[in-house]
Amino acid sequence: MKNEFKKLMKRELGESDYNKYFLFIKKNLDYKIIDRHAIFFDMFSKLENNNIELVKERQNKLNNALINALEISQNYLFVMLFYFIAMLILLYKIKSIPIIIIASAIINFAFIVKTFEYHINKYCYVDAQILIVYKAVLDKIVSSNQNKKH
Repeated sequence: MKNEFKKLMKRELGESDYNKYFLFIKKNLDYKIIDRHAIFFDMFSKLENNNIELVKERQNKLNNALINALEISQNYLFVMLFYFIAMLILLYKIKSIPIIIIASAIINFAFIVKTFEYHINKYCYVDAQILIVYKAVLDKIVSSNQNKKH
């Protein structure tokens, strides 16, 4: 299971460029220095000649990934609440031990999956750094295109 940002960046930039940017930022994080200029110029040089409609489509995909990541974080409270209520109902209302064991295993598995999804989307700092640069590049390309029209 990947986080939303990583899925988007690998799809939009390609796995090799994503890995290159990821390692660059990860290395700079160790020194508490994040110089995004090199990544910005590299991305910009690869994307600047794209059709403006393609760039706008990329912006829409970026916005959708941001919304998905936000929804995962916001919905986790409901997932947790549902988990506790389901477990309470299961333990207090069901009398059959085999049903309790099977149902609790399924509920616990689903909760673990949702918890894992929540954590990888909440704590993806390096991917968020790449995403910030990517957004800046797309915005720059769109604004440059609008300036050429005027």
